[in-house]
Amino acid sequence: MYAYINAVLDANSDVATLKLNASAYDVAIGPVPVDEQSIPSRVAIEKLPDDSLPSLCMGYDALGNLVCQFFC
Repeated sequence: MYAYINAVLDANSDVATLKLNASAYDVAIGPVPVDEQSIPSRVAIEKLPDDSLPSLCMGYDALGNLVCQFFC
């Protein structure tokens, strides 16, 4: 999942903030796997409320505009 989130950031370079579901959030703030770039060093990370759609994640630009949505 860590590599997938990094790939989403690579494809959407204007993302400044990621809002992640609970499981993706835990992975993103956890240990950085070998050969991966640290997600928290790339963007701000926020955890979505527990009652959010399962697996939904969203990326926002610096102005707060929704740039991408993805499932993980």
